[in-house]
Amino acid sequence: GEDQRFVSSVVDQYVQIVESTGQDSRFTPEQRLALAERAYQLTPDDPFVLKTLARFTDDPSVGPQASALLSDRVEQGDLTPATHLVLGKIAYSRRDDAAARRHYEAAHRMRPRDSRIMNNLAWLLATTSPVDLSRALELANQAIELDPTSASNRDTRGRVLAKLGRWQEAAVDLELAVNGLPYEPGIHDTLATVYEHLGRPELADAQRRHESTTLRDRQIP
Repeated sequence: GEDQRFVSSVVDQYVQIVESTGQDSRFTPEQRLALAERAYQLTPDDPFVLKTLARFTDDPSVGPQASALLSDRVEQGDLTPATHLVLGKIAYSRRDDAAARRHYEAAHRMRPRDSRIMNNLAWLLATTSPVDLSRALELANQAIELDPTSASNRDTRGRVLAKLGRWQEAAVDLELAVNGLPYEPGIHDTLATVYEHLGRPELADAQRRHESTTLRDRQIP
């Protein structure tokens, strides 16, 4: 209704101010966080607000306060799938793989036919401890059934198949993925390994020349 549109407009303005003044010395981190906190109080499940808050967690002056707000949101419970998704991404970016997995598992339970959640959970299951390649492949297959054109879905399944040594199948997925994600960390290196196992060293060398970043820096979509 009208009230909700007004709240959304106010929140958008707060977030825009916070984002646009990130490098502006006229605004202290405390002032910027105060605006982000006001936006959070109005819409505690807004993905953009949560991401904005997360950007403060590494700031030595306001990081503890921002982290406490995010922790409070988890403790309050009654999280939406979208909120679990955002908090999972935040946890993953902070190298808290266990928390990321908990959020993605919760999101998947609440929205079991969401290909994006399936894909993200599959990636975590394939790349963080404890690894579960069987379930990761199952989820990746389901994600592709729902969204076969997604380069990210193909990338995830291709890497899972490579870990399983199913080289020809991995090549099909990764060749599709690399066209849509040419700068994705690790994708060229993985495809190079696949080509090596398929006896195609020239293609492997070409892929390794493209690889310039690390696998662990991959951004979950």
